[in-house]
Amino acid sequence: MPLIKYKNNGRTDLHLHIAGDLSHARQVILYFNGGFWKHSLADHLDMAWLLSHDIALTHAEYSTCDQYVLPQQFLDAQDAVRFLAQYAQRKIIVSGHSSGGLLAVSALFSPAVRDCLLSGLLLAPELDLEGEYADIGDRWNWFPSIVGTADPTLLLEKLHGFSPLHNIDSSLHLPIEIHHGVDDDLPIACSRRYLQRCLSAGMDVRLHEYAGVGHMVQFDAPTEFQPRVLAFLKGMPVHISPMRSILPTQDIS
Repeated sequence: MPLIKYKNNGRTDLHLHIAGDLSHARQVILYFNGGFWKHSLADHLDMAWLLSHDIALTHAEYSTCDQYVLPQQFLDAQDAVRFLAQYAQRKIIVSGHSSGGLLAVSALFSPAVRDCLLSGLLLAPELDLEGEYADIGDRWNWFPSIVGTADPTLLLEKLHGFSPLHNIDSSLHLPIEIHHGVDDDLPIACSRRYLQRCLSAGMDVRLHEYAGVGHMVQFDAPTEFQPRVLAFLKGMPVHISPMRSILPTQDIS
């Protein structure tokens, strides 16, 4: 699998792991793994089954929270999008699972890279950090590690600021599809709240719910999940204009 450096975060090189033909694939997906930003899981391609459907898949490493706290990971996601779009010379689909879904949606709403994207595909994503903290903060102690403080007041302020739920931009017209298990420990209520707020803003967002399914929807509901994902991807435009006209010149050698 080709490995390409897309940036250095000041402490380590970050790479894109490319699977498939970027030039001739029907679509190109940039994917961010979950894992509480503790590790990039660069060897774990949750969506590798897409390769047999003419979809190229690029897995992005990002800064871990023991190196930097948020919003560094958001900046990494933007840089990965910008680099891959320039490298592949086409618009791409951004995707991610859990905390990786938060990185994907942060890129979708970034004016700096929005023109590089076709759509967003979010799997059990972190969309309402405040609501999630209220539901499971006493069981999952990772929240202070991603925002850099354990002070209750500051922590809630930071979670509010980083939550996609509070950063919806109705000018975004790209389609977003969310897949979430009803029995997920990461409450599906967070995705439902996000959906309703996006729909109220007139945005193109859809939520697929999976009864009896937990956090790993991509593994636990393949007979429902995979056809829905393929239908969504096949609905995206295939002919993409070259990106040189909208991206700054970069040295990607």
